[in-house]
Amino acid sequence: MNRRIMQSEQKLKDSFIALMQSVDPSEITVKELCAAAGLNRSTFYERFGYMDHLIECLIGDCLDEVCAIHDDSKALGNHKKRVSRNDIREYIGRFQSNTVLMKFCKSKVKEKYFTTL
Repeated sequence: MNRRIMQSEQKLKDSFIALMQSVDPSEITVKELCAAAGLNRSTFYERFGYMDHLIECLIGDCLDEVCAIHDDSKALGNHKKRVSRNDIREYIGRFQSNTVLMKFCKSKVKEKYFTTL
């Protein structure tokens, strides 16, 4: 992916997160988001196609951050190692400290995006 596309994508994500501070995610429109990002609507539709895709990407980014593996032996997905309570507490703590994920969990749309987790 070229740098300009990646920058536009990040602007849209950052603007969505900024708008979430004062508005429920379900109430953010593409028009409002693009105005906040300083981008055309066509840029949004080229990259994401629809708002749900942007939200899914944001949640995925947050979960990737929460589950980032600093030490392979601590990976929850590492079936060769027994997962300790401290490992689980660490992941839960990362989840709770991720303000974007917590905002989604408290939003009106949480059931739509967290049903498979």
